[in-house]
Amino acid sequence: GKSTLIKLLTGEVEVSEGNVWKHPNLRVAYVAQHAFHHLEEHLDWTPNEYIQWRYAMGEDRENAKKVTVTMTPEEEENAKKA
Repeated sequence: GKSTLIKLLTGEVEVSEGNVWKHPNLRVAYVAQHAFHHLEEHLDWTPNEYIQWRYAMGEDRENAKKVTVTMTPEEEENAKKA
């Protein structure tokens, strides 16, 4: 139901039949039910504040924390300023 809809909108799963149409300006953000490791540092924020902070630069700031993500020196400097 709801989780499947979110996964379809974010591209985590593909439709098995039919089509998914999204407006070109649509931006979808959500926090998965089991994503507590992302939220531990932000427990005093509202969900809206967290989502705005997380995607404020147009990129997912939580992805920058992953070991597999490499940033250029310029990207690292911009992230520090934000």
